[in-house]
This record gives sequence, C-alpha cells and structure tokens, in this order.
Amino acid sequence: MKIRSFFTAGLSFALLCLLAGCETRSISDSGYRGGNSWGGGYSSSRYRGELLEADVVGASTKGGAITEDDIKKALHKGGSVHASPGTGLVVVQSGAQTPDADMIRSLGTHYRVQPFSGLPPGDAERANYSKSLRLAAAQGGYQHILCYWGTLESAREDQVTKTVSWVPIAGSFVPDESQRMRINLHAVLIDVESGRWSAYTGKSSENTALSARVVRESSDQKQVAQLKASAYASLADELVGRSG
Repeated sequence: MKIRSFFTAGLSFALLCLLAGCETRSISDSGYRGGNSWGGGYSSSRYRGELLEADVVGASTKGGAITEDDIKKALHKGGSVHASPGTGLVVVQSGAQTPDADMIRSLGTHYRVQPFSGLPPGDAERANYSKSLRLAAAQGGYQHILCYWGTLESAREDQVTKTVSWVPIAGSFVPDESQRMRINLHAVLIDVESGRWSAYTGKSSENTALSARVVRESSDQKQVAQLKASAYASLADELVGRSG
C-alpha cells in the first residue's frame, strides 16, 4: 500500500510538472527563482556546481587502469558502514561552503559534528580529493564522513484569481498562484580508516503553498526551509536507526 501511495504521489507530481512547468534547483543554490517567466530568477554567484560521487568515495586506483582484480578485492573488503551515536562525523554538503544549519542541528543531537566545505575541487585536486578529505577527518579525530546531495523540484499552477481584475495595489495581495515543491536527498557515509562507504537517503517529502505576488519570494523560501528541515531530520534518524 505504501509503495502504491508513493507511486501515485510521484505520478501526480510528474503530471503537474508536465502541465505547469517544473524547476529543479540544488539545495546548495536554493534561492528564489522569481521573474516574469518560469525560467526567471537568479543563481547564487557563490555556487560553483556539485561534487561528484566518484570524487568523494575515491572510485579509482593508484593512477592506473581499474582491473577485475581491483573490483574483487574491494568486494571482499566491503561491508555496510554505520556511525554509532557519539562518534565523530565530518559533514559535507555538496556545492556549499558550509552545510545548512538545520543539518548540523539534526546531526549534532546524535554525533560530534564538524562542518566541512563541499565546493567541488579543481581538475588538479580531483584525483586525490577523497584521500585528502579522509586525511583531514583523521587529523581531526573524526571516524566518519557524511557527504550529501539534494535537489528541490517545484511546479507552479495559476489560480482563478489571477484572471480577475483588481485594482493594482489590492491585487498584489490576492493569492493567485499555488506552488508544489518536493525535496530529494541522498548521502554517502564513509569510514575514514578503510575508505568503505554506504549509501543513505532521507525520506522524500513535499508540500504546497498558495501565495500572492508581493509575498511570492518569502512563501517560496519558507517552503524550501520546511522541506530541508524535514529531510535533514529524516536523514539523521536513518543514520542512527541503521547503527543499531
């Protein structure tokens, strides 16, 4: 029943996106996308893109080609990675100079947390990025690294009040647009000593808000904040739950 409900919700959101137009933005570049058209708005000048999963987990060998033997050895050394409450955790938000405060708060109730930059490395640093990250964590006495990625998907739908004639000032305060938004989050938890990792994901959630033109930006950012807080708390709960 849960699977069917999730599928139905996802299908209805996809249909809404098809009819109303959709926008996707990173949680690290989640400012308001306003403007006169759906594609309007801005992107933060500080946003430089995302980390690659392969860079973070170090899916490479010592400069040579990956062999079948490398894969077999990694498989035999593999295993689930868990972080017990109270242990040290370096936290990296892909694309952000520092992780969002709500994530630090959610994790900080269970772990000894150290925020770390998630800005993508340059080409010269990419090959050794994962080891550099693990070394930095080890030097600080942290046993695990949590790196997470997230996207926000939103779709807008005009309300009937948008077609009603109002005096200019009063019309600005009439709710005339509905925005449905959802967040998707995924993360990798890396064991600093071995380099092994496991994938985690926060529970996907969504909400809908009705807004007027003069409060469009504040309404949008309130949705963003609520969805982020919910997803971050869910990810923290999953980390704790799987450690038992």
